[in-house]
Amino acid sequence: MIRLLTILTLILTTTVFCVGQDHIGPDKLSKKDKKTFHEAKEMLKSGQDVKAAEKLSKLAEKYPNLRVAHRDLARYYLKEKDYENALIHLKKLDDLSDRPEIPVRLSMSDCYEALSRFAEAIQSVEPLLAIENLDPKRQKYIQRRSAELKFRQEAYDNPTDFEPIKLSGAINTDGLEYLPALNAESNMLVFTRRTKRSEKTWSDEDLYLANLGDDNSFSEVRPLEELNTPLDEGAFCYSPDGRILIFASRDRKDGYGGFDLYISFLKNGKWSKPRNMGSKINTRYWESQPTVANNNRTIYFSSSRPGGYGKKDIWKIEIQEDNTWGEVVNLGPNINTEEDEASPFLHPDNQTLYFRSKGHIGLGDFDIFMSKNINGMWSEATNLGYPINSKGSEGALFVDLKGELAYYSSDADQLEQHLDIYKFKLPESIRPQAVSFVKIKVMDFDTKAPIEASAIITPLGNNSRHTIKYADEKGYMISTLQKGNYNLTIEKEGYIFYSEHIGVDSIRGSDNAALIEVLLQKIPTEAEQANSSEPIILNNIFFASGSSELLETSNIELDRLHAFLVQSANLKIKIIGHTDDVGDESTNQILSEHRAKAVYDVLVSKGIDANRLSYLGLGESTPIATNDTEEGRRSNRRTEFVVLPN
Repeated sequence: MIRLLTILTLILTTTVFCVGQDHIGPDKLSKKDKKTFHEAKEMLKSGQDVKAAEKLSKLAEKYPNLRVAHRDLARYYLKEKDYENALIHLKKLDDLSDRPEIPVRLSMSDCYEALSRFAEAIQSVEPLLAIENLDPKRQKYIQRRSAELKFRQEAYDNPTDFEPIKLSGAINTDGLEYLPALNAESNMLVFTRRTKRSEKTWSDEDLYLANLGDDNSFSEVRPLEELNTPLDEGAFCYSPDGRILIFASRDRKDGYGGFDLYISFLKNGKWSKPRNMGSKINTRYWESQPTVANNNRTIYFSSSRPGGYGKKDIWKIEIQEDNTWGEVVNLGPNINTEEDEASPFLHPDNQTLYFRSKGHIGLGDFDIFMSKNINGMWSEATNLGYPINSKGSEGALFVDLKGELAYYSSDADQLEQHLDIYKFKLPESIRPQAVSFVKIKVMDFDTKAPIEASAIITPLGNNSRHTIKYADEKGYMISTLQKGNYNLTIEKEGYIFYSEHIGVDSIRGSDNAALIEVLLQKIPTEAEQANSSEPIILNNIFFASGSSELLETSNIELDRLHAFLVQSANLKIKIIGHTDDVGDESTNQILSEHRAKAVYDVLVSKGIDANRLSYLGLGESTPIATNDTEEGRRSNRRTEFVVLPN
């Protein structure tokens, strides 16, 4: 609002208006009043605005049609933010014109808006929409102003539920705190802080960390000394599993110019030395404010690089199958505008993007918006509404796993050069899909020692969308999953891969997370193969009911088994099929053998030597669970393999 009023005030001082017949100029004044008028003009030039306004007011009262007096008084009252008095003189200017004047009408709309009289603000602009032969830039501005006023009237008339809570004094100071981010467990908050060194100087940007205390508030704030330097560090984000962090820093020796993105990995409880993310991501322009997708393979960030739609755009980049970066991709016109888009946050649901924008229709300087990824396309941006957005500047938004609690920074106190971090319950209409917190622990089958393995998690039936996770030195890894069914494969060099079918049917937080314990068997040496008989269940092999027809959802598991046999070229295996006890025993025996052979046939078709493979059907003879329940029968209907001696 202030920025717009300033622009229009300047317009008022310079524009030549089309005037009506009743207009008079200074040349029509008496000799005495001409002198008064020129004195007022000199006072305006020398900064004596109050005295000048007094003289001009007397002249305007004596000469109601003295247009230049009303113009200068409108300018004065706009500068003083006295919108009621500004309107008096703007209306007079409008009356003295033979048609609606753009700068006058726009300034009237600003005054009405400042007074929360939106209907009158809209009416002030409406006649301007009908003016013909305007240059395209001015026409576009008027159309936007009209749309802006209508949106703001609707937003203020229909406020959303919003009760922000300012975080404790340990977090917020008299300086600037912004860009909050939580770890996966929601028990650590990282944010950017700048403190005042003097009245005119500020410290560089540094990262700070706060732990969640027993009273459920963040305290014990400390600087992240392993990342901070005498240069700027800020715009921090965790990967959803908390194992990767990315932040922005500038003027480092390995930088490309301006702000660059840096990455660090958690290893043995410590963060690795940050490294520049390279020339595919960083340029000589500004790159900052990253967010990591749930698959740990896609990064979104804001950049001022050329080739976008505006000043700063939001881009993404993905890691390719060969573990190199692909090309940066602009998120397109539903997200990016001619102005600035910044602070993207992709929720772990992988579908909901929150970001800040100056270019979309909003309430203030930077507003917060939301977009949904639908079939690979970003939806039109949705303003989060009033009072989440205000006349001020809203900061980056972070939303927890359940999609219920949001954190953001705001200058809601309306203090110059002041930002604080708040939290609030997110209204349901602008929530992401909730995701569940899942923990996996990987151990050696024999020793039960933890293993730093990797996991590939793929939504059932969607082979192209997978997530890769890595266990830490204690064998733990974290994943955040939506409700649904997933293929889980655990791999470690020297071990037989493990597969599991995960069904997420409820949303769990870190305090009651599901724990999946996985025991990996070492690949037996030739000497050990004679005694190796522990079967490996292929939990993600699926058949049509009562049939040996492999379902498409089995492809990931079949590909994994094929890759394992290629990598372990000296192994021979036997594929074994099992059924539950529903139906005839002999029929089940035949079905189990046909199912085992179906897997055998796929492996042979993929190039595995048939001499390394055999198959067997055991029917219902070897259950591993009760056949009295559906869950037990499901476990008994299985395909597995054992390693055979050479």
